[in-house]
Amino acid sequence: VDNAEEKGSNDREETLSTGNCSMSASESSPEQLPEHCWSQPKGKVFFVRSLSYLSDRQKLQSDDCVFQLLGVDLWRTVHGGPGMVHIASHPQSYVQKLLQNPTLHPATRTWNAKLHGDLHIFVVNFIVPFGLFVGYFLRPPAPPTASGTATALTRVLGLYEDFVQGSTEFRDGRLKLLPRVEVGPWLVKKAVGRGDKAAKLAEHLPLSYHTDPSGCGRYFEVDINVAGSRLGNSIFSIVKSNVRLVTIDLAVILEGRNTSQLPECVLGAIRFHQLDVDRAPVLPPL
Repeated sequence: VDNAEEKGSNDREETLSTGNCSMSASESSPEQLPEHCWSQPKGKVFFVRSLSYLSDRQKLQSDDCVFQLLGVDLWRTVHGGPGMVHIASHPQSYVQKLLQNPTLHPATRTWNAKLHGDLHIFVVNFIVPFGLFVGYFLRPPAPPTASGTATALTRVLGLYEDFVQGSTEFRDGRLKLLPRVEVGPWLVKKAVGRGDKAAKLAEHLPLSYHTDPSGCGRYFEVDINVAGSRLGNSIFSIVKSNVRLVTIDLAVILEGRNTSQLPECVLGAIRFHQLDVDRAPVLPPL
């Protein structure tokens, strides 16, 4: 999918790759954006658990997304059915292209392992009835710890590390998705919800997790099998039938359960602008 934000910049001469779906040029007026593209919404459009949530159930606007959205792939399958698990292992996936050629994106091009630590990409793979769509997020470098003060970044990165290293039970208990319709018909907004309550994914959809087989920790993938659930298929069918009219946000959140993990902050988010599924390329077989 193309990224129109960089596509529309007049002062960049370098070729930029952001996956097989384009990035959008602006978020100021979603109705006027090019169709079939993506962007990263501001964290403040999502409401997450506040520091006092455990006592008063209050939510607040999230800080900016912790992970940067590098690119998006949208694939159809040869057989027309659900997509594959562990898409990060496929040679045509964006993460493999970045690992082979970090110059494809400015954020990976300028990454300095000596200063920032090892490059690590968080892959979120939505397996849907026609194929899959995938978001690729860059984990930021950890901030200096000399001050000893816990910041939102250190708090979320610590929880993310626990998530990656944890058991399936731990991961299932923490991973949440907050969908939000920015532009779209009333029927879609009703099906998706008001966008103020994150869903614990493991309670509704089959999940699986995959790590970098090299052992270098270059990526971690979550597969969200929308096609494997009756509820997921029902909601998706409504969204798909109106997808060319819809601008929809999907935010990934790791649940905070104690004051050291609160307030929550959006880990990463994707905004899809009026996707045209028929324009998605077919995923080459392995």
